[in-house]
Amino acid sequence: MSGASTSGAWMFLVPVLVLGLGNGTVYEVEEVEEGLLIVMELVDGQTLCDLLDSGPMEVVRAVEIAFQVGSALVGAHAAGVVHRDIKPGNVMIRRDGYVKVFDFGLAVELEVESEEKMQIDEAEQD
Repeated sequence: MSGASTSGAWMFLVPVLVLGLGNGTVYEVEEVEEGLLIVMELVDGQTLCDLLDSGPMEVVRAVEIAFQVGSALVGAHAAGVVHRDIKPGNVMIRRDGYVKVFDFGLAVELEVESEEKMQIDEAEQD
């Protein structure tokens, strides 16, 4: 991010960090010459990619993981953020089974339409 303005990044990162959309604990965010420095928790576990490489998984466990990933994405979407890079390498499973979605680096902000605009659009279609 060298040479790029970080003010826009700060505006985008606020909902991601404050709302915990990456659902990892953020300990520090600092603006440095090269860009933003974000210090986050170390997750004791493995990526979904590593878990899948280790062999077959029980169906119930797969559904639990999928549900938790989906819940994290629903939270992000509700806050107006689309992840855009969801893959097994960006999903961490802690030793206690809790799932965390990481790497919102390619995320984009949703344009959330106002309820009034949606009603106008619906009326025009009728």
